[in-house]
Amino acid sequence: MKNLIMLEFKKIKTGVIITTLLSVIYIILNINKQITSAVFENSLEPWIYAIDWYPLFFPLIVVIPTCWVNYYERKNKFINYTFPRISKRKILSSKIITYLTCSFLIMFLTIFIGGIYSFLIAKPNAFELTGSYTLSNNPLETRLILGSILVNQPIIYILLHSI
Repeated sequence: MKNLIMLEFKKIKTGVIITTLLSVIYIILNINKQITSAVFENSLEPWIYAIDWYPLFFPLIVVIPTCWVNYYERKNKFINYTFPRISKRKILSSKIITYLTCSFLIMFLTIFIGGIYSFLIAKPNAFELTGSYTLSNNPLETRLILGSILVNQPIIYILLHSI
């Protein structure tokens, strides 16, 4: 079973790497666009707004590396060729495990690297707030889910949001 999973991963490895790199580049460019167009209270706010539409396209992003492999396997009748040697259940379960793992890695790495980029590298146009003034009527901690973790422990927030 482990060998089947490794074989499946080798088939889609380049597609997964290219898709992940393109997704990370998209997120980083979107973070930079957000930084230049607004003022933020926290260094992670551009990341939060940059990944706003990313989960909408997640199914398409995940299917891109795997669809061509499946298409060519069906076209060449590869699955019919391997059924007498290996059980159908092992083949299909190895494909499912590999595709689920790769889709998790694409999503996790893209959002995590974007969050780390926004927190450590990108510097938004922020300003120091004096007194009880904020950019909106309610503070950042109450506007977002897990907002207190965002303010106090941003790396943990990035990790939780990526998962």
